[in-house]
Amino acid sequence: MDNNNYQYEEPPYKTLEEALNLAMKAVQGEKEDEMFYDYLISVAPTKEEKEIISAIRDDEMKHNKMFREIYYYFTGEELPQNTRAYFEEPKDYISGVKKAFFGELAAMERYRIIRAGLPSEYYRDMVFEILTDEMKHADKYNYILNLNLEDKDQVGAMQTTTPKQGQSNQMKDNQDQNGGNETNPKETNPNENDQMVTMDELKKYIEPLVEEAMREVKAGTEIKSLFQKYILIGILIGNGFSSDQSMEQVRAWEKYI
Repeated sequence: MDNNNYQYEEPPYKTLEEALNLAMKAVQGEKEDEMFYDYLISVAPTKEEKEIISAIRDDEMKHNKMFREIYYYFTGEELPQNTRAYFEEPKDYISGVKKAFFGELAAMERYRIIRAGLPSEYYRDMVFEILTDEMKHADKYNYILNLNLEDKDQVGAMQTTTPKQGQSNQMKDNQDQNGGNETNPKETNPNENDQMVTMDELKKYIEPLVEEAMREVKAGTEIKSLFQKYILIGILIGNGFSSDQSMEQVRAWEKYI
């Protein structure tokens, strides 16, 4: 049998039907998401955090429009607007931020399936933009969690070092005995906060990482391993590492995987 003229066509990794079903589900909770973001913005303790979450909310609204456009292009049908939603407030602000952080990671799992199932490069690129936005969102939520963890540590340190009424006289006696000098047994480390990253620095670190990620995708890097890699890098940056240090550390870890 002559197979010289036979051309093998690879089956799609994911189907268009899978992609469209997930795109439809992505927008079904948009009203609830809107209420959730409004809650986080209302209880965020600083102007900076309110601005960060507002920017994330605006991105998510853009993503919903993109998913609606994708669904309409391939089906000719418009997805209905969901005006009814049930929203349960998190027990507190930090619980809400944690929920949002892990929600971004879960969304990336779904969105990469959508991207893999779309036959059009134009719409795959559109979903890739959504995916890179989700990466940035996860990094920003991680930044917020680190900010609040640092604030909590500072409050705990103040409570630990503030003398109780019964201790104040003893400290005064010690000062008198030592010529007025009392050394705090737990001195503050002047470099303790050196590793905290500002939002401007975070943007500076994230933008080149996103550009590098897009280059790797075009070079054929497997999308799952790519996002795992850059999520780890983002978490390291949120914990005070530079982008170069983060990439170097993740490359070192890759040798053992």
